[in-house]
Amino acid sequence: MPFFLTRRQAGPLLGAGLLASSLSGRAHATKKADYNFHDAHDRIAAYVKVRASLDGSPRIYHYHADCFGIPDGGAPRLLFRREGMSVHRMMINADQSASLRYTECNYTLDNEGDPIDTWTNPFTNAVVPVKNQAPAAGQKVLITPEGAINPGMTLNPPSSSALLFSPPVISGGRIWFTDDIMFFRTSADADNFQMAMARPGDIQLTELITFEAALDDVQSPRLVSAPATATIGAVVPWMPWMGMKTASGQELPGRMMLRYRCRKLESAAELPAWLTARVEKDYPGFIANPKLDL
Repeated sequence: MPFFLTRRQAGPLLGAGLLASSLSGRAHATKKADYNFHDAHDRIAAYVKVRASLDGSPRIYHYHADCFGIPDGGAPRLLFRREGMSVHRMMINADQSASLRYTECNYTLDNEGDPIDTWTNPFTNAVVPVKNQAPAAGQKVLITPEGAINPGMTLNPPSSSALLFSPPVISGGRIWFTDDIMFFRTSADADNFQMAMARPGDIQLTELITFEAALDDVQSPRLVSAPATATIGAVVPWMPWMGMKTASGQELPGRMMLRYRCRKLESAAELPAWLTARVEKDYPGFIANPKLDL
């Protein structure tokens, strides 16, 4: 989900609607507590409460990512880090399915965690400008209570993709929800693999996401949004800006492995000051209005 942004930004910059939506979720819940996780409808409602909010308001995550490079036949190495924010909005529909849309932006950091504008490719020794991720609303996603994601969507060939929303795991007073996206280019694929940004290589996108929360928070009737964290593991092709060509002009075969740690914020004021300032400078108005229409 792909793939992911930080919102710990200054409260005074927020519009009243987003500010109100980010106040810790401790308004009166509009859905019952004591979810029965054997019931498909209860599962989807609890998932919405953990990932976003039952009242349909956008929820902000701040995240850090480690970006590893794995050249074919070589060992993984940490190439750079990223820090950013993502905004998630979900709504429960009349048929008890859930609609989801999210957006994110992030900045590239060196391995010590400082923002950088250029990066030295350790495989080619080329110095290249980094390309930070600009915010853009992702596609609207529909998740059914039974766990189908975007039912009716077709990919060519069907065996090249898997989208899975699984029942939660509960242990020790904690609950974990997962949703997984796996897109592969197989030998049967045509040149026009059906992704918006198809890239060279067999793995187009593999992203395994886990959201975690306290079971008491999920079951509390006082909360419309449960405090939550998320972890993401992803495998993707080289990022286009990295300049992964050899001196002879050949693409260096390999892939990226990404690890994200994310936390849902109580308000945008929790974003780091440097990130708030950078996002406001680069994308004025984004924090106040992420434009996540459902």
